[in-house]
Amino acid sequence: MFVSDAKRIARDWVCEHLEATPGFAGAFFHGSIHSMPDNAVLPSTSDIDIMIVCSQESQTRKPGKFIYRGVMLEVSYLAMSEIAAPETVLSTYHLAPSFRYPGIILDPTGQLNELQTIVGREFALEMWVRARCDDARARLLRNLQNIEPAETFHDAVTSWLFAGGVATHILLVAGFRNPTVRKRYLEVQELLGEYGHPGFYGRLLELIGAESIDRRRVQRHLDNLSAAIDAAAEIIKSPFFFAADITPAAKTVAIAGSQEMVDSGHHREAIFWIVATYARCIAVFTEDGTQEQQGRFEPGFHELLADLGVGSRDDLLVGRHRIESLLPAIDELAEEIIRVNPEVKHDELGDVIVHGD
Repeated sequence: MFVSDAKRIARDWVCEHLEATPGFAGAFFHGSIHSMPDNAVLPSTSDIDIMIVCSQESQTRKPGKFIYRGVMLEVSYLAMSEIAAPETVLSTYHLAPSFRYPGIILDPTGQLNELQTIVGREFALEMWVRARCDDARARLLRNLQNIEPAETFHDAVTSWLFAGGVATHILLVAGFRNPTVRKRYLEVQELLGEYGHPGFYGRLLELIGAESIDRRRVQRHLDNLSAAIDAAAEIIKSPFFFAADITPAAKTVAIAGSQEMVDSGHHREAIFWIVATYARCIAVFTEDGTQEQQGRFEPGFHELLADLGVGSRDDLLVGRHRIESLLPAIDELAEEIIRVNPEVKHDELGDVIVHGD
């Protein structure tokens, strides 16, 4: 199926299910779909992210991933107050790319199209590029701060993992690349090659312990995860924020998508999402499962972490120090990318007007 056809089906779902819903304030495409040409074939392991804007506070549990007319959709909620100010969107690294180009699905008030016009016009200004890099950096630091006080080991692992993973986002934002979730390492490897720093890539993999893991081990961990996600999907009932990723539909992305990476020789790049999803499965077994289920799947999780050099909370604190130590070099490289990125507008930093023309 072509991307254009998939987007049309996504629009149909919004119109059929939400247009007349009280509090509905609009919808827009989000995520990697913006980087795909309309005439490209939508990969079977890709979903289409849709943000539903509500006039009230966003709902706590998103509908998640589901199949609609042959297309996997992932639907999330966002309060209008979170995107009311253009400067907020322009400085928020995971939101601004969705408004860089037209991607509004429905806009009953006209606010989203007005926002897109402003963000599209000012997205490339150096001040906003730096603001978005700072936003990514702040997210990395928040994850680091969450490692030590985390109540459970799997939560501490998640904080460590995402801190290391967001290091790639700082660079991707500087290079105007989509700060994707599952494929972030593939994206940053390509970016570093284009900007003449291919050697830096290994240092990013080192942050999550994936620089030297071999394909055979990754395949074993992926097979273990496949069984874990099946079991977790059967019992999940708590309102986890990641519940949408622990479903039979989401398994296509988590397992088949990771398998594609392994098969293509990018087994190290698959590690990030394997660990993230496995940790979420362990959270489900801990909260909603039985001791028998925990005993069945936790050994595989610890075996995976052992291959990454993580066996205890102390190892995670060592990992935190490693990330903190590399952060100045990441910042310096991001500065260089911003400086030479031909899309960045360096000479328009005067009186920037975000409200109106």
